[in-house]
Amino acid sequence: MSAGGYCKDCVSGTIHDGTPTGRTEKLYDLDVYVAEPSSQPKATIVMITDAFGWQLNNNRIMADNLAKKTECKVLMPDFFCGTAADAVLMGHFHTLFDAETSYFSKTVAVFAAAYHFLPFAIYNREGVSKPRVYNFFRRLRHDNPGMKIGAGGWCWGGKWTTYMCAGFNNLNLDPYPSNNIDQPEFSKDKEELLIDAGYTAHPSMLQIPRDVLTLQRPLSIAAATEDFQLSAPKIDEVEKVFDQTNTDRPPCEIVRYEQAKHGFAIRWNPANEREQKQGEEAEEQAVRWFRRFLVGTA
Repeated sequence: MSAGGYCKDCVSGTIHDGTPTGRTEKLYDLDVYVAEPSSQPKATIVMITDAFGWQLNNNRIMADNLAKKTECKVLMPDFFCGTAADAVLMGHFHTLFDAETSYFSKTVAVFAAAYHFLPFAIYNREGVSKPRVYNFFRRLRHDNPGMKIGAGGWCWGGKWTTYMCAGFNNLNLDPYPSNNIDQPEFSKDKEELLIDAGYTAHPSMLQIPRDVLTLQRPLSIAAATEDFQLSAPKIDEVEKVFDQTNTDRPPCEIVRYEQAKHGFAIRWNPANEREQKQGEEAEEQAVRWFRRFLVGTA
């Protein structure tokens, strides 16, 4: 199944056990999950989640872990405004791709998956979601002068994280009006950059190499080699861009996770040793990056 750039791994995975320790509040007209370190926060990280949104247990546990390990305040807004994909989709897709499942059950699962997924895809298309994301960051930046802000994007959120690292902040600006993938037309003088550093795991709907050619903020990518969205050949292209030394681009990195699939960093299966190890390593990659560029410690 693929719709609008999505694949089955976008809505597959395992829900993690655990009790989130943060709180919820309203900020800039959005519901937000807030996780804070035990000491005074040294910066702020905004999580832009996968399709399952701010209420998924995995995402809340990730926010708690980042706050604890980075000493940053973590904000996870409901950028979907109540239209996140339902977690029952994971069960539907398990049924669809289970060889032991009957044809009738697969047919039912197809309709059930469409029922739960299509509203998310419709209500969170780019023209609708872009103002929600950019305006939240713009207001956060305006209200907190001098505070460093990071963006962490998983799956769906990876596109916006990458765009903000590149400086594509203007709601009305098409960064590629000429459709020329080699020479993006964007002036960093248009407005202040909205973030100071970004991290993304298995980002969705990027155009490579176009979207990583003009990065203006440090970006770290956790890439799965078996990912429909950011495939191994595309990882090669990103590496070539990042390996170029004759540019003024800030530090950037892409880390390969062999045999990993899309969604591995947030919906890994605890019963699978390799998946759990790679999921934990991807989390530590985010921690190191944010500590380095937001907090100032490795």
